[in-house]
Amino acid sequence: MKVVHIALSNDGGAGIAAYRLHTALRKAGVASLMLVLYSKNDDPTVNIINTTTRPCLTTGPGISPHFYIYEQHTRCLLEQHPQRDLKRDLFAAATSEVVLEDIAAIHDADIINLHWVAGVVDYSRLSHIFKGKQTVLTLHAMNDFTGGCHNAYDCRNYTTECCHCPQLGPHPFDHARHIFYQKLYGMQELEITAVSPSRWLAGCAAQSRILSGRRVLCIPNGIPSETFRPLESSAARDYFGIAPDRFIILFGAFDATNERKGGALLAAALGQLPVAVLDRITLVGFGASSETLVTSFPCDVKGLGPVCNEDNLALIYSMADLFALPSMADNLPNSILESLACGTPVLAFRVGGIPEIVEHRRNGYLATPFNTGELAAGIVWCMENHKQLAGEPCTATIRYGYTDRIQALRYISLYQSLLDGLSTRQSRIR
Repeated sequence: MKVVHIALSNDGGAGIAAYRLHTALRKAGVASLMLVLYSKNDDPTVNIINTTTRPCLTTGPGISPHFYIYEQHTRCLLEQHPQRDLKRDLFAAATSEVVLEDIAAIHDADIINLHWVAGVVDYSRLSHIFKGKQTVLTLHAMNDFTGGCHNAYDCRNYTTECCHCPQLGPHPFDHARHIFYQKLYGMQELEITAVSPSRWLAGCAAQSRILSGRRVLCIPNGIPSETFRPLESSAARDYFGIAPDRFIILFGAFDATNERKGGALLAAALGQLPVAVLDRITLVGFGASSETLVTSFPCDVKGLGPVCNEDNLALIYSMADLFALPSMADNLPNSILESLACGTPVLAFRVGGIPEIVEHRRNGYLATPFNTGELAAGIVWCMENHKQLAGEPCTATIRYGYTDRIQALRYISLYQSLLDGLSTRQSRIR
């Protein structure tokens, strides 16, 4: 079985999730190849696409010129909407200049698995590019069935027609409507199976106009459990100068300053704590721009910046007493899975797919969105009940449903069912 994964990158939340699936499939014996515009490592099974040169595939680390074209297209689109809050969330066009038809690996593949493909795939030509291929679309956010946004929040336009997008604001040309119909018509004649990591996002996809009537499954993301596991962390506390009696709250994401990840809400919750409680807490932040968090929180703070090495990241999770990710919208965050795998309970809002993995008062605490008073109460409760939350209740969640091996086996079963169905139809034709 030959599988080709197509994604913008093997970095960032969606890119890391796609790369972990690719790696787990190869461990399970599947001939898996990943095609990206930006690769963060030198893995020879991850190829960078540049269809303006020969050969058009190269190994990384590196960035394709197509990546910069995608960024320019996105920037030009958003510059036409100056009133848009750029801190809020991502928004992407549906066009791409990448000529995927020229790539032999795509012709030879039995299965095409699309991930976060904004900038890589021209949605209006999806049916043409992958005609006759068994195609799986893994949903990492809502972008594949909206008019450009990656999280629709309370907007339900994607169920009928994206237009007059509240995230873009007014403009003489309705960009969201244009992008919406590019995707709708581009997918019309393509046999595609959508896979969501969370039941929540699967429900949104099934209700969307673009994916309406399509097969939509739920296969959760998996975590490499040999990397993310509980580790002895006293040395890490010593290294960062954090005393053994400090209660460490960890906060972070690929971009820690992304408004959607809830840093401001966490700061507000911490500000409501009694001084005696606050004096026991050290907040540790990681991710892009996390160093700037030092002035944002009313407690002792240490900003670590980006943490690219997963072994180091596992040590940081293990060092923490509580991982806080009060997202305003989220699918099935890698960071929550990673934290639980390391035995560290999670504090979050009851939004998106998060309640599917964080069980209230068993392996974490869930607050009503976006009640900072409840979030503050959750911090206190987790501090008082830390021993019953940490360790086994967290790791058991991952062990019984969210390892990379479990994910790989579920995808292999899906791929095989698609190929068996194709074989049956071909036999009937003969």
